[in-house]
Amino acid sequence: MLAHHVASIAGILLALALGKSGCETCAVIFGSELTNPLLQGRWFLRQLGRYDGALGDAVDVLFVALFATVRVGLGSVLFYREMAGGAVMYALAWVFMVDIARFAVKKSRAKYKRWAENRRSDRDKTDGCSEKIGEK
Repeated sequence: MLAHHVASIAGILLALALGKSGCETCAVIFGSELTNPLLQGRWFLRQLGRYDGALGDAVDVLFVALFATVRVGLGSVLFYREMAGGAVMYALAWVFMVDIARFAVKKSRAKYKRWAENRRSDRDKTDGCSEKIGEK
């Protein structure tokens, strides 16, 4: 994370020193900060004990989608068009994208495993008849 912030500061200072790429620098800062509210929302949901639910899932899906679209997708376009100072930030975006993809896969597998276990335990609760245990 420290490398990300150091690279951001260095890129901004380089753009200021060279007097170039002001518009692109603003686009990079905007794209970098666009996903931040979702990260903060995720933290607050964890603190409130409401992360494990539909809202937590929605925040995670939005975060992954925005990160992939803005930082990697639009970042690819900016990188292709400028091919200069954004190389470090672009490389860091890909490093973070790999980490985020690992997180998404891990979380999806865990949710599927819990769903399958719940489904299996629901089937075990029935005794083969149409009547469920507890109903008389």
